Amino acid sequence: MKQQIKKRKRVKLTDQQRRCVNWPLDQDLLIRGIPGSGKTTVLLERAYRIETAGGTPSPRILVLTFSSLLTAYVRQLALEEGNGLIEAQTFHGWGLQLLQDVGYAPRGGVMKEQDREAQIKFARNIIRKYRQDLKPPSFGANRKPPVDPRRAKVMELEFLKEEFSWIKGLGKNRDRYISEPRTGRGNTVRVDRENREYIWAVYEKYEELNRNQKKWDFDDVALKLLEAKRLGLITPDRCPQYVLVDEAQDLTVMQLRAIRELTTVSLTIAADKGQSIYQRNFSWTELGIDIRGRSRSLQQTFRSTRQIIRLARSLQRHDPLVITGSDEYVPAADPDVNGPVPILYVAPDLETQIQQVVQWALRLLATPGLEEDTIGIIVPTASLRERYAQALEDAGVPYLILGRDHSYDAVSPGIKLVTFHSAKGLEFDHVAVTSLREGSIPSSLSRDLSAEDREEFIATERRKVYVAMTRARLTLALFACRPVSQFVIEMDPTLYRRAE
Repeated sequence: MKQQIKKRKRVKLTDQQRRCVNWPLDQDLLIRGIPGSGKTTVLLERAYRIETAGGTPSPRILVLTFSSLLTAYVRQLALEEGNGLIEAQTFHGWGLQLLQDVGYAPRGGVMKEQDREAQIKFARNIIRKYRQDLKPPSFGANRKPPVDPRRAKVMELEFLKEEFSWIKGLGKNRDRYISEPRTGRGNTVRVDRENREYIWAVYEKYEELNRNQKKWDFDDVALKLLEAKRLGLITPDRCPQYVLVDEAQDLTVMQLRAIRELTTVSLTIAADKGQSIYQRNFSWTELGIDIRGRSRSLQQTFRSTRQIIRLARSLQRHDPLVITGSDEYVPAADPDVNGPVPILYVAPDLETQIQQVVQWALRLLATPGLEEDTIGIIVPTASLRERYAQALEDAGVPYLILGRDHSYDAVSPGIKLVTFHSAKGLEFDHVAVTSLREGSIPSSLSRDLSAEDREEFIATERRKVYVAMTRARLTLALFACRPVSQFVIEMDPTLYRRAE
């Protein structure tokens, strides 16, 4: 439902931003923009322009993001600007509702993550028992010492979950899966043709179990939308006329293809592949999105200080997109605003580093004039996030874990704990990028990769750190412990100050 706002805050746009907002409403547009360049603001302003352009009935407008946390953040921004929110949703939320509306939802429902994991595990056990002629991939066998067999089974299950999402995200069939290069997988284990035969057998069994139980997983939503449209169940009057997608580089190929197919008038995409935190290799053309003469770049950041952007850029220069001169790379101009030089803390171990973060947060909370500021503590994984939460709690420091238990308030003052993935699209006045340690970021999973796969995996891990750094508006602190992450080593040491 649209929320009617009587008075609307006037948004001041740059010439670059205004050109994007004023792009013909009936034409597709790709907006490439660096972190903090106002991509989300431009999308909301363009949506407002569509909404107020007149016409009866009112246009059907849809704003999509890739996560619930980012969707909530976009809603908060829209309300702050007095922009009556226009159907801002996640892809899965919108897609499932549309499928339910046309009577094409699964009788058994959409599986929760723990149910999906159990289903994959059951399918794997069946194949291992009855298809001993097939060859599973090796998990951790090349490490010294070798990985414990129980740990190896857990690693295999995690791999299969990611692999099945990748298969569905690209819409692959058996022949394509067995024969095509694994570009974009960023896989965490060596996989040869024989391994693929085993993986596909487990995948087919998993899909068979789902069909028998009339269940879907979330990766099915895009495929089912396309299927329902082919069957004539989704008619044009049920489709959005105007779709605006934020952080589109982190959606899957099939999700973007479904969005393209179901948009009846125009599609506006905001993306920056330099911020891609998932292994998504695709071209806009292969998705049916014609961007020839229909793309615009936003190169000026309005979020971070010059010192923060220069340090982040010194890390980004190691990204293959930059090294190869890819058209997808948008160079960042230096901001006009100056601020403190980012600071690096190096601890002998993780526990010491966690205490350093707590002390850093306490100092900020005690600083006069910062009472209304937001503080983001960004960590690599959910399990590490819980350790930081416990340390803050032990010190009596109030905090909010974003994304857990439907906690999505990223704009109110105070400390927010968030993972690298969930921080995407958000911003905070003060940011701590934590756990910059080899084995944490980049993950230790990279050790078992081939040279080609490792390069892609490392590039994605590097982008996570780059994205985390560019969440900061005013100050940035980096927290590392030994052995220090290679990404700290890649940064220009003249652009940060090392804590005593």
